[in-house]
Amino acid sequence: MTAFCRVLFVSCTLLMLSSCAVKTGQYSFREPFDEELEEPFHYWDLEFSTPRWFLNDHVDLAFNLGYGNGSDSGTLDTTHGEVHAQSAKLLEFRAAARWFPLGGDKAVVPYLGAGYGWYKYEMETKSQGDYAYSDYLYDYYEIDEDETTLSSSGFPFITGGVYVPFGEKKENAKLRPALQLEYRRDFEKSDQGFDLSGYQASVGLAFMW
Repeated sequence: MTAFCRVLFVSCTLLMLSSCAVKTGQYSFREPFDEELEEPFHYWDLEFSTPRWFLNDHVDLAFNLGYGNGSDSGTLDTTHGEVHAQSAKLLEFRAAARWFPLGGDKAVVPYLGAGYGWYKYEMETKSQGDYAYSDYLYDYYEIDEDETTLSSSGFPFITGGVYVPFGEKKENAKLRPALQLEYRRDFEKSDQGFDLSGYQASVGLAFMW
């Protein structure tokens, strides 16, 4: 792809979007398959949405990229300091249609939605690699990393939330920041004996234009 095509692709993508948001929150599993997963995952979420093209400015499409950081266990002394020997993480992509019953220009903008997503749950294992150097007390080694996918599948979900814009919308303002609160419920999120169905609650900062 030439540089011109890349610029054209990015420009068209941005023109199709009406908002973006960065959110953080907790993910609780409905039926933890591991004692370490009884504690909620902490996760980050990047969201992009289209203009409300459908049903007279009441429905849009939202796309999310999510990263969840789960349980850690064990430690290793390495050239990078002390690191976790094992770390669980959850990667997600979601697409949803959202309905805004009050439209998008109110002081409070609630929405309900449903969609489909894909996830990958994996375990990153770090082990002692090649010898690096020694000091007076310890030998230090490089890190060998190995990632194992434990579970991966598609899943349906429902969502609901609210945007609370900061201040009144100004006529010539290009960006309108807002607080975003959101709740999600995932269904049939299971594969290879791992059931990651559960609930997400998040808070974030959104920019609408």
